[in-house]
Amino acid sequence: MKNLICKKPVRVLLILLGAAAAGILFYCLATISFWMEDSFSLSEFSRSYEQSDLFFRQVDSVLSNKIKGQDNARLLETDGELDLEKQIDIQSYDTVGNTIQDMNTTYLLGNLLDFYENGGWQALHDAIAAAAGDGTRDAGEILDERSDTLETILPVTGITLAQTTPFNSETTQKHDQK
Repeated sequence: MKNLICKKPVRVLLILLGAAAAGILFYCLATISFWMEDSFSLSEFSRSYEQSDLFFRQVDSVLSNKIKGQDNARLLETDGELDLEKQIDIQSYDTVGNTIQDMNTTYLLGNLLDFYENGGWQALHDAIAAAAGDGTRDAGEILDERSDTLETILPVTGITLAQTTPFNSETTQKHDQK
C-alpha cells in the first residue's frame, strides 16, 4: 500500500481530490446563509416548513402585499376599474382619503402613467441626481432651468410646478403676462 501512494499519478489524483473537497467545503460555507434562510439556527432543520421562520416571513410578505394592494385599489380604482381620470396628489399619493389636496401637485392618473411609460420619470430622476451632485448652485435653481424639458405633463391647475416655485419668478412673470 505504501508503494501505491508513492507513485506520482496517485499523488496527483489525491491532491486533485483534496482540492475538489476543499472547493466543495468552501462553497458550502459561502452559501450556508441561503440554505439556513439567514437564521443560522440548526433547530430550523428539525422543524416542518409551516413552522419555519422562512414560512412566517413569506406569509407576512404576502399579507403585507395584499393590504397594500387593497390600499392601491381604493386609491387608483373606481368601481373596481382603473380610473385614468382619477386625481392623484403626488405629495400624498399613499394616503387614502386625504382631506387636504394641493391642486398644484395633483395630476390625472392617466397623465402620470403616460409620463412614466414615456421615460419622464427616469429623466426626472437623472436630473434630480445631477442637481443634487452639483455643489455650486441650489438644486431647485438647476431643476427650474430644466423644467421645460422635464415637465411634460401639467397638474390639474394647468400651471407647471416650476411656475409655482420661488426659484422661477421670471417664468411666473411670463405666465402672468399671457
